[in-house]
Amino acid sequence: MFKKEYDSILFIKGSGNYLDVTTKEKVYSSRMTFTEIIEKLPSVQFIRTHQYYIVNITNIDKAENNQVSIELIKSIKII
Repeated sequence: MFKKEYDSILFIKGSGNYLDVTTKEKVYSSRMTFTEIIEKLPSVQFIRTHQYYIVNITNIDKAENNQVSIELIKSIKII
């Protein structure tokens, strides 16, 4: 896993055995599964909102209509 502070992670998008970790600065790619990363993240700060997304709840700007908006850059559908 990346040695970034958890607070800088906005969300994580999964695709098979690969993850894109989006931070406030850039996007990092990693060969890791959702199960592996969920075990490493603090459960009080991160929530899986969709089959392909994990969201840092401290960076959610709003939640409405089955979507969350993060730092005004991305809307992610909630299951």
